[in-house]
Amino acid sequence: MAYDDIEAHLSALGIVPLTDLFEPIGEDTWRAIEAASGGEFPAVVHWLFDRFGGFRFDESVYYHDHRRQAKALIGWFLDADELSEAYTSTRGSLPADIVPLANDGNDNFVCVGLGRENAGTVSFYLRDLPTERRHYRLSDSIENFLRALHREDTATIPLT
Repeated sequence: MAYDDIEAHLSALGIVPLTDLFEPIGEDTWRAIEAASGGEFPAVVHWLFDRFGGFRFDESVYYHDHRRQAKALIGWFLDADELSEAYTSTRGSLPADIVPLANDGNDNFVCVGLGRENAGTVSFYLRDLPTERRHYRLSDSIENFLRALHREDTATIPLT
């Protein structure tokens, strides 16, 4: 699958690997999380991490959080070790088929749905939310979420 438009958009935002040593997420990690979650990562997630590994942006990048009616900082996308650790650490408070992908810097996560009910959706997990349900939906697709990322000085594209 070609994701040229998404790659061009992310490149324009200044996407950079987390480290000088590029390490794509290994098949063992993908398979272990998919088996535990009962679902499959969307193809765009495989492409994103195969292409860029764990990554961040060279300057602050935001998305619109409709629940808080504010822009929210994306932080960085997890590398293989962080992905496994974040999945394990959120099992008591996230459904099995929702997997953390990005950290906001405060151990809150942007997540993607893998199972039938949540397939491809993007959610936000707030670690310290004082309710049983600590996550809420941000977008109906990872592609739309990635396309809506923006710099502070650019217009916000509503997430769908």
